Amino acid sequence: MEMIKLLIKQANENNFISKLNEEKYGDYLLRNAIKNNNIEMVNLLIEFANEDKIELNLNKKNKFGDTPLINACKKRNKELLKCLLKYKKIDINEKMKYDINALMIACYFKEKDMVDWIIERNDVDLKINDNKNNLPLHIACYLNNIEIVRSLADVIKKNKKNFSNVMNRYSDTPLDIAKEYNNKEMINCLNGIKDRVELEIEDIDSDRFVLYY
Repeated sequence: MEMIKLLIKQANENNFISKLNEEKYGDYLLRNAIKNNNIEMVNLLIEFANEDKIELNLNKKNKFGDTPLINACKKRNKELLKCLLKYKKIDINEKMKYDINALMIACYFKEKDMVDWIIERNDVDLKINDNKNNLPLHIACYLNNIEIVRSLADVIKKNKKNFSNVMNRYSDTPLDIAKEYNNKEMINCLNGIKDRVELEIEDIDSDRFVLYY
């Protein structure tokens, strides 16, 4: 792999990289590397793309409407997923059929590691919904998965948001679902989001009172 890296660097000096971009060979190499699960090659191509040496389109969908990121989640390919998430320009919120995205798939499969890696990105949209208005939080609650609920709740709290009472198409909120399961740990976790947000709002209102008094 070091030899390949050296060859690409040398090729860059000879304007070979611009030819790669012109013919879109970078995408061709990437697709083949992903198809063959060649993680080292995928890493290398993403490294050069992040340095703006080559152009890659990691948001392009295949004939089934899946991006490479969505495909990695569907196949539960954790190594490839971690690799793809390194690409700065990847759209992690891109949806497929039924308006499902990579994070939702990871929630469906109860893959906490995959969920955690995706929500580490600053551009993740936790309020994104599918065609039934389910948030990732709804999905985790329906599957009664406290570990994933806790991971999502932690990020939601950090962003000072509260999705515990957001309704889906069936008028279910994450909190309703947790109560239906009688999962006290999940109920406390979801109430924790609400309480923290309400407490911070009260603090802001108190500051305003002091300011205007």
